[in-house]
Amino acid sequence: MIIRKLKLKDILGVYSMYKNSSEELRRAFTLSRNLRNFLLRFIFRRMKGFVCLNKKEIVGVVFLHYLRAKDDKTLGIMVKENYQGRGIGKKLMSTILKNQNKVRLDVCEDNKKAIKLYKDFGFKEVFRAIEMVRESKMKNKN
Repeated sequence: MIIRKLKLKDILGVYSMYKNSSEELRRAFTLSRNLRNFLLRFIFRRMKGFVCLNKKEIVGVVFLHYLRAKDDKTLGIMVKENYQGRGIGKKLMSTILKNQNKVRLDVCEDNKKAIKLYKDFGFKEVFRAIEMVRESKMKNKN
């Protein structure tokens, strides 16, 4: 397996990995949930990242993104389900965190493996958030 810098040609592969993952993994991953925003962050250099390749297949990705250069960077990481537990996440985290001062991330509280990984890299819990969703019960009359 190879870890290398995220390239423009990888964006569709990363998005495909995300879309083809289980609902549980997609919910846990903090990827901007639409390709356009992910691509724009990359193009406007508001993101840096790395991919892990098994042959030519993307099996993991890690990135830091931000709005302004002075902002704290937000970390996103995802490893394909059938490649988890092989140390890929640790390698990706080690690579992306080199020379970084303050990095933040969001994690689901039931994602115990991820929480352990983040704590191993020195992350500390700052606060807990409550996710709220509103779904309309109105039916389209057209």
